Amino acid sequence: MINIKSLIIFIVSFIVILGVLNFLIPSTGIDKWYNKKFIEWGEQFYDGWGQTHNGNVSFEKAPRTKLNKFFKHPFKTYDDQVQIKIINQEHIDEGIRKARRTGATAVNVDHAEFTMDTWQFAMLPLMLIIALILATPISIPRRLISMVLGLLLMNLFLAFRFWVRFVTEVNRHGWLGVGSLGDTGKWLITHLNTIFMFFGISMIVAVVIWIITTLRPKDAHLFWTPLEEVEA
Repeated sequence: MINIKSLIIFIVSFIVILGVLNFLIPSTGIDKWYNKKFIEWGEQFYDGWGQTHNGNVSFEKAPRTKLNKFFKHPFKTYDDQVQIKIINQEHIDEGIRKARRTGATAVNVDHAEFTMDTWQFAMLPLMLIIALILATPISIPRRLISMVLGLLLMNLFLAFRFWVRFVTEVNRHGWLGVGSLGDTGKWLITHLNTIFMFFGISMIVAVVIWIITTLRPKDAHLFWTPLEEVEA
């Protein structure tokens, strides 16, 4: 039967740790550091996208939006949105040539763009998996190993999730001339993106990664007491 005492201790520990992380991470600026690195890594990996490497991709901090007072976080500022812009370099070059011919002083080139909130996209599921691992009543060495593996797998999933969103945006704007997927590829990536757009998917994956990296079959006794022991 379920070990109610152990389960309650785990749940309380999880809630407390998650609450501390919600205060600690914004207070220490870890969320802003992650936001900055997200921009840096994004530009390094995605700029020059496409078979001809003509995708001019930029990652920039998006303007801060005004929040309803009921949704404000007491310990942080919500300025974690990143704006991703995608332009075809050939369109830029053509616009510059046209501007020179006409004597124009500015160049307007159509581009595709979308935004990503790194707090919701990454920090919340990362805090969830950290809290789950730390609250699990196992040895400290096992928790440390689980933490390393768990954060690694979670970040790999987040990178894949963003890649799916990026490829979807690139290929649904055919006029950009940057995407290279055929009809079947577009169908697959669009449907996968539809699943990944659901915010809870990262939370579900975090729980699955926690189970895979932290719990073993012999850990059943942590939350379950065999009937023979109860009857004894």
